Amino acid sequence: MKAAKKENVKVHGKKIQTLRVEPNTISEGVSRKGMAYFNVTTDVTRVPVRGVYKAPFGKVVGTLEKIEHPLGLYPLKEKQPE
Repeated sequence: MKAAKKENVKVHGKKIQTLRVEPNTISEGVSRKGMAYFNVTTDVTRVPVRGVYKAPFGKVVGTLEKIEHPLGLYPLKEKQPE
């Protein structure tokens, strides 16, 4: 993996400062047709909040919904009024 750059990413309406990392996906004899990268938080936890794969047919994006932790639940979305 290589760290590419710092980015502010909007996740569920919140701007989060992240570090963009790109996995090394080159194999011998295989041409590279797509590109993938992940955004991880810049704090000590390095939580992956978004993953992007750019393929010849389009872009696929995955976004973190919530973090489950033994000490509690840390939602990234704002709580909805009941």
